Amino acid sequence: MLFSTEQLQAVTDFLHRHCGLYFGDTHQRQLQDALNHRIKKTGHLNLTSYIGLLKNSLGAIDEEFNHLVEELTVGETYFYRIASHFTALQYFVLPQFGLRDEPVNILSAACSSGEEPYSMALLLHHYFPNQHFTITAVDIDRNSLALAQVGRYSKRSVNYLPEVIRDSYFQSHGANYRLDESIKKMVQFRQANLFDAQLALPDNGYDIIFCRNVMIYFSAEKIKQLSARLYRLSRPNGYLFLGDAETLRGYNNEYQLLESHGAFFYQKKITRQSIPVTSGLAGAAISERDNKTDNKAPTAHSFKPPIETSLKTPLKTAVKIPEAVTFLQCRQAYLADKSVIAQSSIKQLLLLEPDHWEAKLLLAMIEAGQGHYARGMQLCLEVNAQNVAPHQSFFVAGVIQVEAKQLDEAKRSFESALFHEKLFFPAHFKLALLHKAMGEDEKAKKSFANVIKTMTLYQHDHQLYIGEFSIATVEQIARQGTK
Repeated sequence: MLFSTEQLQAVTDFLHRHCGLYFGDTHQRQLQDALNHRIKKTGHLNLTSYIGLLKNSLGAIDEEFNHLVEELTVGETYFYRIASHFTALQYFVLPQFGLRDEPVNILSAACSSGEEPYSMALLLHHYFPNQHFTITAVDIDRNSLALAQVGRYSKRSVNYLPEVIRDSYFQSHGANYRLDESIKKMVQFRQANLFDAQLALPDNGYDIIFCRNVMIYFSAEKIKQLSARLYRLSRPNGYLFLGDAETLRGYNNEYQLLESHGAFFYQKKITRQSIPVTSGLAGAAISERDNKTDNKAPTAHSFKPPIETSLKTPLKTAVKIPEAVTFLQCRQAYLADKSVIAQSSIKQLLLLEPDHWEAKLLLAMIEAGQGHYARGMQLCLEVNAQNVAPHQSFFVAGVIQVEAKQLDEAKRSFESALFHEKLFFPAHFKLALLHKAMGEDEKAKKSFANVIKTMTLYQHDHQLYIGEFSIATVEQIARQGTK
């Protein structure tokens, strides 16, 4: 059955309020399909009665609410997913703790069917046998947790594990692999909603937190709430791992972005000073050019709520025109993460040069970073109409659509950018990150390979379009992504 916009809004509001899930226009079909399946499964005749079941199920032992959430967020998962995270964990993060008497406390948030926390348990047991640690794994869905506690996995799930670990801790049973009981006992599974005000997890309790591929489902409001909750749960100098397409930029400036062994992750700061990090093999803190999360205004790469349906304020406002404004000055202010100054300067420049397409696209990214998606898209359309740089206007439109959670439209925009300029590697890079975040690993590998092929061939300005990353960082991520 089909549901009206008003009916779907009642469900989306309920989901957003209770677990943070956000469904934009591009996900309405997914929501329709999930609701139809659950209505049929539960024997209800219409959406109204099913919504009543949802509301009454909160807090029940077998929550229908959890079943719906599981169906809406189900994704591919396997052991050692994002292998670089586990390499960084092994060679950089865990050695920082030494053999201290106090255990290293680890939290796997949204652990699904257990592959993530068990991956950490396997790594610790095999490579750090003398390390004291605890692993707590939480998920909102009891069915996933039940599967995790069984510890039986498909061949594909264990395919990316180091061979020595797979052979040592799994037993083959037909088409499945059963995890050794000694590893299963190392993880404590708990049912929990990360947005529950009564969440029974200790503040300042965890040295390492994995919360990967979770924020991509959430609105900006809920991302801020979740990042604040994770900050409270983390110990001083604690480490936080997010999904490859997720960022704290624009949401929480109390973390320092780090890089080690091709992995990017965060460390909680205990002061406003940068935390010194060991150099060499252990890893390095991102340079000031790369790390724009500290005490800065949001930029065009922070996630925001859905696109407004109409422009609320005019693009051009009355400002005092300075003696001289150049695009170079605007660009330098933006790259220094002085977005307010850049925005003011660009608007003044556009009063002098209304058809300056580069200024319009830069302003579009800044406006989008402030949540003004309709303004940003309008500027992209204006540049596209000028027919001067279609690959760049489509690219910026794609960036805005990603931030607005219009992921299918974003893919089409990045593909359109590449149709007009095959060598425009920032579009290959964004497309690769998007594929990876959506669980399309093979497509991601292909796009990362295209980044490597094209990045030395594209001879035009690119720094504005690769965000918080340096060109060396983009290459490193791309090479890691092809493995």
